[in-house]
Amino acid sequence: METTEELQQLEITALKSIYDQYFFEPPPPKAWKVCRCRVSIGQVLIVPKTAARLQEFIIKVVHPDPLHASKVYFHLHTK
Repeated sequence: METTEELQQLEITALKSIYDQYFFEPPPPKAWKVCRCRVSIGQVLIVPKTAARLQEFIIKVVHPDPLHASKVYFHLHTK
């Protein structure tokens, strides 16, 4: 049986093939999370960790009439 992560990846692959040139993956985040861990009394160790990244993508949905498609559209941003 496939895990939920594998099923989600299969769905994303299907969306990529359906929307082709209108499917975008945003760049990875540039922010860092900081973990403050107390080593001993009075000392704090600061360890940078990369931010956890959820599956994220953007699909550009255009107007069905090619005459208006370049001006009438929206971005469906999914996390």
